[in-house]
Amino acid sequence: MDELTDLIMASLGSAYARYKTYPSATDIATVYNCSAHGSRLRKYMARAYQVLAGLEDGDIEGAGWTAEEVDEVVTEVPALFKDFRAWNRKSKGVESQELSEELVCSYHVHGVGEKCLSEGLNFRG
Repeated sequence: MDELTDLIMASLGSAYARYKTYPSATDIATVYNCSAHGSRLRKYMARAYQVLAGLEDGDIEGAGWTAEEVDEVVTEVPALFKDFRAWNRKSKGVESQELSEELVCSYHVHGVGEKCLSEGLNFRG
């Protein structure tokens, strides 16, 4: 099952890198309702939301969202806001990294010390 989870995470990241595809508000709500605190999928959703929330209104609409949806999803999914705040705290004073340049392995579920097949690769490949 971990291999399937890792494949899904790599696919989400690749879709973002190639097409700037963001998860929808429904996708985020579904993930938060159906996954455990600390899951890698939640981590990805919160990181994608952080990128969306930082966009200008016109760019948000270009990403398939509205500014209102960006505001409302945190009301519908309070745990998302907690994860979003955690990402922002980690980012303070650190130069922001493009989501597609993040290491794929950081979203995988394999155990610590296990060799990752995606070691050193970012979502761009």
